[in-house]
Amino acid sequence: MTISRLFIKEVATVYKDDTINEAVSVMKDFNVSAVIVVDFFYNRIRPVGILTKNDIVMRAHSKSLSADRLLVQQVMTHNPICCRPNFGVYEAIQLMQRNSIKRLPVIDENDELIGILTATDMIMLLGDEINRLTYRPGRVPNASIEFI
Repeated sequence: MTISRLFIKEVATVYKDDTINEAVSVMKDFNVSAVIVVDFFYNRIRPVGILTKNDIVMRAHSKSLSADRLLVQQVMTHNPICCRPNFGVYEAIQLMQRNSIKRLPVIDENDELIGILTATDMIMLLGDEINRLTYRPGRVPNASIEFI
């Protein structure tokens, strides 16, 4: 199975010259804990970084500028690891594990941003697969189990 049906196509993005305050507003609007930092390159939107809540807390705190003057490019993780929509699910999981990351920007053959795949997406897939494997039509769950 490829990630092509799993990744989210509506991605929260900011530009590297945006302020941290602007990035936080986008995070709030999208209800996400990270945004992909993009830039235009030959009229294509390409990911150049990723900014997480953790980056803001850990890196921005060490800067002496206020959040309305601190730029995304000063805090973001540069050159994010990306994947393509034809990646296998297991391949994407390995890539996340190997690099200790929770998010993968998804890019097309022109390196243009087309989505994002998150560890949460993977967990939801796993839950769905477990439900599918354990589902038995007409079976009633055993309600006689007592918890102490």
